[in-house]
Amino acid sequence: MTTCLLTLLSGSRENTKRQSSRVINPLSIMLKKAFVRLMTIVTVFAAMISFATPAHAGDAVAGKTVFSANCAACHAGGRNAVNPAKTLQKADLDKYGMYSEAAIVTQVTGGKGAMPAFGSKLTAEQIANVASYVLSKADDGWAK
Repeated sequence: MTTCLLTLLSGSRENTKRQSSRVINPLSIMLKKAFVRLMTIVTVFAAMISFATPAHAGDAVAGKTVFSANCAACHAGGRNAVNPAKTLQKADLDKYGMYSEAAIVTQVTGGKGAMPAFGSKLTAEQIANVASYVLSKADDGWAK
């Protein structure tokens, strides 16, 4: 009955279909444009992240001073004078689960094996700075 009434008012069923599709098309076009904009934003954001250098919580520049005064005696140039197999090179840090600031902070703070704890000698900020310094140097192969 409704279809018959619409047909009489509009003149034909085909005309009614065309009118209803006009209502949907603007919405469809808006959705497509919004999707394209969203994908553009996501792509730009992903590109920015992929080219970013890893950010460290501590200050690597300040960490260099703390490292030189407290760590270099055993770890000069990323080496390990006590246990030569466990260097501060990226491959060794990865191998032993130490390639993260959290892992380095934990070890420097509490010590482990032959390494003494520095938690009572250094502040949390100094330890975070050392961790950042070690990771930044490991990333560049301890180049001078």
